[in-house]
Amino acid sequence: MRPVEIRPTKKFGGGWIAYEGPGVEPVFAGPNGKRDAIDYAKGRFGGGSGEIRVYDDAGKNVVETTQIEDNRYD
Repeated sequence: MRPVEIRPTKKFGGGWIAYEGPGVEPVFAGPNGKRDAIDYAKGRFGGGSGEIRVYDDAGKNVVETTQIEDNRYD
């Protein structure tokens, strides 16, 4: 199962990062940055399965997990 981690970041002045792996980690800034990162992650599975892990504002603990199975959001 492929995970995408949504974490806060200080890169580029702050925001939320959707980390898929080295080199695939777009940053979403602004008041909707976290939601934008989650929406981006949901769109990245392209019909496949995976997991989205959303971390707290400190980036230390997972506060939400979403399983993606055949592009259905559970």
